[in-house]
Amino acid sequence: KQWYQRRVVITAGECGCQAWYKLNEDNITCSESELYLIGANKTTIFNLSVDSNPGALKVLVENTGTTIGVAYSQKMQLIFWTDAAKDAIFSANMDGTNRKIIAKEGIKSPDCIAYDWISDLIYWSDGKADTIEVASYDGRFRNIIVDTDMESPRGVALHPKKKKVPTATLR
Repeated sequence: KQWYQRRVVITAGECGCQAWYKLNEDNITCSESELYLIGANKTTIFNLSVDSNPGALKVLVENTGTTIGVAYSQKMQLIFWTDAAKDAIFSANMDGTNRKIIAKEGIKSPDCIAYDWISDLIYWSDGKADTIEVASYDGRFRNIIVDTDMESPRGVALHPKKKKVPTATLR
């Protein structure tokens, strides 16, 4: 491992590590975080290890309704998901605690969701409202960013450094 990959980053008086690394108990050094995929199977959000125990599944959040899209903030250790049964956007801690509805009003059929790790924003598509919306990670500052020339948007991806939000639509 190279030193720069393990260095501690100090911002506003708080120690932390670069992306995909975690601060060790000594508060001086960083080590690699375990690699895993986060997925969902309608009512459960899980992580699937691709690192220390390949294929091992760990349930993160249960009873999530009809989960369509999932996003994750490593920095805040939060999971975000769209629930098509409740027509809402939710968040929870990685251990499933502190579950919150972060957006519901006016949502008709939430589909995909993406997290902008630079600005701490979430983006989601609504296939029935033909919109793409954005809000802060806690649901504040919600805004429709696309509501024209879209037919059933289904996919949202981000390129935060270039401030681009490509989408996929059904026609």
